[in-house]
Formats: sequence, structure tokens, C-alpha cells
Amino acid sequence: HWGLQKISYMLKMKGIPDRVIREATGGVNASEYRSMVFRELEKKRKTCSGTPREIFARVARYGAFRGYETALIVEFMGDSDDGD
Repeated sequence: HWGLQKISYMLKMKGIPDRVIREATGGVNASEYRSMVFRELEKKRKTCSGTPREIFARVARYGAFRGYETALIVEFMGDSDDGD
């Protein structure tokens, strides 16, 4: 699953006009998208070991590579914080 940032970037690289990209990505259901991003980040988090800081860094890099929004990554990591 790719994030909206990655999808938008790849479409732009293919020469798709910004207006068309905005229209296409604007139709994404925000709640479903957020749930999908959280599911994918949770899968990654479960495969990580180390200190909370190391896990955060690995999950954040993974999310950024997949094109997920930084705010969603940070929100997920805050929600999944174990109180460390």
C-alpha cells in the first residue's frame, strides 16, 4: 500500500497535471486511508526490535518511504506508545 504523497509524486513524474492529481487524491476517504496507514505501520512496528527511539525511527523511515504523511506517522507512534 502506497501513501498519497508517493502516489502524487509518481503521477507528477509521469506528467499528469497537478489539477488531475488533486482531484484524484481528493476523493480518498480520509478515515479509510488513516486506518490503512495505521494497519501498515502496525505491521512494520511488530517486526521491529530495539529501544522505543529505534523503533520510532524504523517505523518513521518505513512510513516516509511508502509516502505516508508525517503527521499520520507521528500520530500512530503516539497512539502506540507503551509509556516508555
